[in-house]
Amino acid sequence: EIYQRLIDTQEEKAIKLFIFLRKSRNPLIGTLNFSNLTRGVFQNCTVGYSLGELYQGQGYMNEALKAVLLYIFTDLKFHRVGANYMPHNQRSGRLLKRLGFTVNGYAPDYLYIAGQWQDHILTSFVNTTVQSARQMDYQTDRQIDHQSDSQKNDDPQPSGEPVDMPEEERENTRENTVETS
Repeated sequence: EIYQRLIDTQEEKAIKLFIFLRKSRNPLIGTLNFSNLTRGVFQNCTVGYSLGELYQGQGYMNEALKAVLLYIFTDLKFHRVGANYMPHNQRSGRLLKRLGFTVNGYAPDYLYIAGQWQDHILTSFVNTTVQSARQMDYQTDRQIDHQSDSQKNDDPQPSGEPVDMPEEERENTRENTVETS
């Protein structure tokens, strides 16, 4: 399994990024994983992420994902990034929605996590133009400014609403670093 992950990274099928605070490379506060990098007619990949509990809700993952998604769309020229999350993970669902991901559906028993099959909400961000990737930063900042505390309890459903992705899928990757404020 570890050998296959190394091969995937070398063959550019996965990218793993580490998130640190700008002031210090210690501690590691989170990770971003882009897996299933597919070229050809699909130009798609899947993102997964995790952030230490002490650092959640402070904008670190939002900042990291915005920077890396811009890179994925403009430099690597992917057309679509998928992200999936478990229905109970509302924080992740709100994050993906703010970033512009939309809900594509609901997948029962989607991934085997913590000893059982877990349902997931499937989302994606489709980059129709490079310009839309650049606008993502502006739109996300505007959406955050206008988000009220009452929206924090929204229950995203498979109806065009964005959601969150499982952390267990973020293991195959190329090691890189994303620093946040």
